[in-house]
Amino acid sequence: MAHIVFLIFLSLSAFSDEKVCSTVIIHGKEKMDLNETEKRLVCGDKKVDAYKDIPTYQASYLMVGFLQSRGFLKPEFETVDGVLHVHPGKKAKLKKVTLASDIKEEKFIKEEVNRRYRKKVLSPGLIGDVEKESKTILRQRGYPCAVVESSADADTNEIGLQFSKTVYHTFGDVKREKIEGLRDNALDRYYPYDGGDAFDERLLDLNEKRMLRAEVVQGTYYLEDCSEDAKEFSLAQEFMVGPPRTIRFGVGASTELGPMARVVWSHNRSGSMASTIQARIQGSLRSQSLVVTADTFVWKESPRRSLYSELNITRESQIDYEQSLFRLTPASVKWTRDGGEHGWTWILGPTLESGTYFSKDKSQTRAFNTAVLEGSFNLMAHNYELFDIHPEEGDLLDFKFGFRHPSLGFSDPSLRLDSSYVKLARLSEMGRGTIIGGFRIGAGTLVISDKVASGDLPPAVKFYGGGSDDIRGYLLNTLPKNDGIGAITRTSLKLELRRTYFFHEKLESFVFLDAAYFGDQSFKTDETLFYSPGFGLRWKSPIGMIQGYWARALTLAPNEDNGNFLYAGLGGTF
Repeated sequence: MAHIVFLIFLSLSAFSDEKVCSTVIIHGKEKMDLNETEKRLVCGDKKVDAYKDIPTYQASYLMVGFLQSRGFLKPEFETVDGVLHVHPGKKAKLKKVTLASDIKEEKFIKEEVNRRYRKKVLSPGLIGDVEKESKTILRQRGYPCAVVESSADADTNEIGLQFSKTVYHTFGDVKREKIEGLRDNALDRYYPYDGGDAFDERLLDLNEKRMLRAEVVQGTYYLEDCSEDAKEFSLAQEFMVGPPRTIRFGVGASTELGPMARVVWSHNRSGSMASTIQARIQGSLRSQSLVVTADTFVWKESPRRSLYSELNITRESQIDYEQSLFRLTPASVKWTRDGGEHGWTWILGPTLESGTYFSKDKSQTRAFNTAVLEGSFNLMAHNYELFDIHPEEGDLLDFKFGFRHPSLGFSDPSLRLDSSYVKLARLSEMGRGTIIGGFRIGAGTLVISDKVASGDLPPAVKFYGGGSDDIRGYLLNTLPKNDGIGAITRTSLKLELRRTYFFHEKLESFVFLDAAYFGDQSFKTDETLFYSPGFGLRWKSPIGMIQGYWARALTLAPNEDNGNFLYAGLGGTF
């Protein structure tokens, strides 16, 4: 019996040991999985004379670094008969981050870094991450010159942070490089900060992104200068100007729209106030459009106010209806501003509208011609705007209205109201990725007499649902399943939970639940609920977001199961 116990003990010991080579053995339950380079450094390389044999003292010195990078901070070594035996000990995990500072942000920084990094494997890499995150927070809250140093205690598993040069600064008077042909204030609309605002490096990034997205310049960068004692701070900005005119081409495909193509021409620095002109042609099997826009900055002393003009010719061939629409906005007044943590945009002005339409319900082609008084309001968080194509945090509020009247050419007095609000937040860390939760609420109605039959109104003033950016279990614009008549009122809720870095930094997985009510009267919805649970995968590709998902199309009141829905292609807007 004793022999059996001894053999079992030897078997378990052998199982828990990791023989790196004939001269190095690692004891313990956890596998180190040294890479080939690390193995050659501690074991030697028989092919190279100078590295055939590695002394055990040299191997143990190197092993300390390899083990500490994996969280084993206090390894022990012993040499028996020329073989180095390594006992890594217990893997250390960060207990807490301590900080002693006299700045008002001390408590927030301490809470934030502990929330993100506590209980993670304590290693030199983690210490660097804590330093970097702390400095980032300082630079987002008015301390551009801050220096962060750290120390780790292997006995208590704590990281201590020390700050220096924490002198508070505003952006101040930024010295911008002059661009030939432009007034000094021509680009003010791209700046999310004023000179008196507290320094925040995120706003420097946002300024750069706004300019690059608008293609007003090809590139821009900031030069920072801090005095030795950090009491003086200055900013300068340089530009890579480039040509003012650009042309871009794009192609794609999806199971929803079929093949897609787009051509965009733009003039991004017209006149001394850098006014913009753009023409965009795009088409798919479902829709084709020509859109020409002009944003003209005629008020030289008010660089955030402009006259916005638009010509939009669109043809839609949806499953349940078809519509051809001509819209001309000769000159709407547009204002933009930044305040607090948000950017604001208002637009107000008249639009001339003309179109033809028919549906499955009423196959006879009808036409309409009218003028519309339109307005919109957009409130976007700066942290939402920072993301180029796929936001991961922040919020966005959007509101639009359109007033039509018989005196303007429409059949009946009506007021179309449409609004949406989206909120995204980082909920927790998971491995290399992040869990992100979000919701989108939408509500819209057409205020019009109950005596007006909704089937007699053009699709342009009504509400529809379904599609990869809407209720994802249903085909594009097929809801509320009334043969293309559409709805007078609509409310919707979309919920989504994502996990970024899903095996790869460019992939994310997601689960969702989309739901909507529709109604044929102003401010009233029917009892039928259309909803879709599902899951999918997104890829942040070089040509844009590509996604695929599975959803189930369901209804309540009456209870119906409309089967599975699969989507693949470009897109991914939440």
